[in-house]
Parts: sequence; C-alpha cells; structure tokens
Amino acid sequence: MLPGLKVGDFILVNKYEYGLKINRVSKPLIEFNDPDYGEVVVFVPPHKPVPYIKRLIGKPGDSIKSVSYTHLTLPTKA
Repeated sequence: MLPGLKVGDFILVNKYEYGLKINRVSKPLIEFNDPDYGEVVVFVPPHKPVPYIKRLIGKPGDSIKSVSYTHLTLPTKA
C-alpha cells in the first residue's frame, strides 16, 4: 500500500470519474464507474463541512470486522 498523505501535500481530484451530480447530496444523474478497493476517495460528510480523504476498504454489502483499534478484517474477493 502506498504511504499516506502528509500535512502540506496537494491532491488533484477528478470529481467526474464516478458520475455527474448537481449537488453533493443528490444521486448522480449519470453514473460512469464505481470506485474499486484501495482507491483514494474524497467526500464531505454531512456533519462536518471539511472534505475527508480516505482509502476505500469496503463497498455496499461488504462485511468488515474490527479486530482491534489498528486491524480490520476485510472482505475476501470471490
């Protein structure tokens, strides 16, 4: 896995890779691709207006188990 971002790093985001939206809370008008495991995603959570930058570890329907504070059990690829 690649190292994480550090304070002061810049990131260029393609907002149209996964679909075209009118605003950030609506469903996409046109969907192109779904993000894949391990890809970096940027999103704005509803409780805080600051964008989060995270690596995707699960998709809808996946079961992820927290083994400890630092370890997760990720879904297996079929």
